[in-house]
Amino acid sequence: MLFGYAGKILRVNLTTGTTTVQRLKEDFCRRYLGGNGFGARLLYDELQPGIDPLGPDNVLIFATGPLNGTLIPMASKFSLVSKSPLTSSYMDGFCSGAFGYELKNAGYDILIIEGRSAEKVYLFVDDDSVEIRDAEHLWGKYTSVTQEEIKKDLGDDSVKTLCIGPAGESLVKFACIIADQRAFGSGGLGAVMGSKNLKALAVRGTRLLSVFDPEGVKKLSLGMLEKVEKDRSLTVLSTYGTAVLTEVLQRFGGLPTNNWQKGVFRNSRAISGEKLLDTYVRKNVACFSCLTPCGHYSVVDEGEFAGAYTNGPEFQTLCAFGSLVGNDRLDSIIAMDQLCDEYGLGQNSAGGCIAFAMECFEKGLIDLERTDGLSLSFGNYQATIELLRKITYREGFGDVLAEGVRQASRLLGKETERYAMHVKGMEIACFSPRVLKTQAIGFAVSSRGPLHTEVRTTAECTGVVDRTTVTGKGIIAKELSDWSAIANSLVWCLSAERVIDLRLSPLLIEMIYLVTGMKLDMQELVGIAERIHDVERAFNIREGFTRKDDSLPHRIMNEALNEGPALGAIISEDDLNTMIDEYYAARGWDSLGIPPPERCI
Repeated sequence: MLFGYAGKILRVNLTTGTTTVQRLKEDFCRRYLGGNGFGARLLYDELQPGIDPLGPDNVLIFATGPLNGTLIPMASKFSLVSKSPLTSSYMDGFCSGAFGYELKNAGYDILIIEGRSAEKVYLFVDDDSVEIRDAEHLWGKYTSVTQEEIKKDLGDDSVKTLCIGPAGESLVKFACIIADQRAFGSGGLGAVMGSKNLKALAVRGTRLLSVFDPEGVKKLSLGMLEKVEKDRSLTVLSTYGTAVLTEVLQRFGGLPTNNWQKGVFRNSRAISGEKLLDTYVRKNVACFSCLTPCGHYSVVDEGEFAGAYTNGPEFQTLCAFGSLVGNDRLDSIIAMDQLCDEYGLGQNSAGGCIAFAMECFEKGLIDLERTDGLSLSFGNYQATIELLRKITYREGFGDVLAEGVRQASRLLGKETERYAMHVKGMEIACFSPRVLKTQAIGFAVSSRGPLHTEVRTTAECTGVVDRTTVTGKGIIAKELSDWSAIANSLVWCLSAERVIDLRLSPLLIEMIYLVTGMKLDMQELVGIAERIHDVERAFNIREGFTRKDDSLPHRIMNEALNEGPALGAIISEDDLNTMIDEYYAARGWDSLGIPPPERCI
């Protein structure tokens, strides 16, 4: 067995109440590394085409990577892979915190949850002991309360937990999963947990992990720390967190505003990272083993939202509940951030659904009777907060929006589909594809939907790649998504790109060797990334996705930005097709986006 791995897969069948342990094969590690590589292969192999994402046949695959539990900095994340109830596509998510580290210390690289419990339960993994416990007393409770009560049940404050909130229990199609105050936020995987009557997971591990070259790992880790200390540009993330992007995108003219109608927000400074730091931040918050702590503990001391607090908000939250819905009340955004964490509600999708509803309301396509009396004008933060509650509990109009913006527009009709901003059924992450061209191609071709975590925005935001050109962006997008595939399989924080490089580099090869003993060259590393993308793509093709699903909303391709620094910016259908053709060719896929069958075995 390779170093850096625990060496076992734990399977829990909630229907039968049985557990089994399998050996992790060395060849599997060499071909897929870990994390989403493991998850992609297993999901493809284990699911039959067309299964209901909220039915008992779906699975939840929690996977660690070889870097988890080592001295390598920024390796605190772990992955979750399943079929999404929001998109019916392949879905993976990544969450920080100590749960993945603890799972590995318990002796498992992968935890697969199958079936559906007849009763409300939670799972407790304690090294070799695995218990399915009653969770009736936890049902309906907020995520923070649930995690605290589990620790009391187990008599151990150090046990690591994750859980769903009321949104997951209500099967909201974009419900998330919370570990401490971090989230698997996209694709509705919290609803998958809820559909299994699984409220939470808890894990306690006491085993130690061995690496191939302990002194080499120590030396490499210290070298990374020295680089961070010397490179002042890296302190921006630690100082402001991802919230710094609010003003960066405003300067580009690419800050999504009023449901993507605009790229500039009249009062962006009021919801900026600078304003957050000056007014509400109490201290920096770092994930386990992080070198560039981007989290912030923020507290509202006075006013309408006095007492609200959160480990954030991150940029996506500032946009989703700020400029996207026309809201410049930063204190209200902090309160919404906290509410969504407690509800277990995916923030980007929630903001996208509410922004859609606001535009439809302002255009007269829905009225007060349809919205349960809520005046959904842009900037109405009180209505936004009430809609978050109604979505979570599927009350009235909230029940429509809980289906996600694509299905909500179908239910509402009356031309509302034109204002539903989604790709493959998922609401768009808050980076403007009209301004950031690699995001246009990344949003279109991603297996998961329009997330910024696959084709990373850093290259264009920092000026390493020209934002204004189209030619060559398909090739760049392929290289950037290869980096993400490897980072997400190791499992390593994507922010580590700032510490090493924006693309695959020899340092990754050295890191893998020092931890596992595997000797890879660059061609083999690229091959692993390509294999993962091939399998994800093959899963979606089997589910009925085609090239026509690699598209962007009507507004992005037909309505140019009409003000600000990016005046006139647009992605035409010809531009998008040019980039898609480049991307497919770079991946070795045919003109329809189909990988060679032999590469998906």
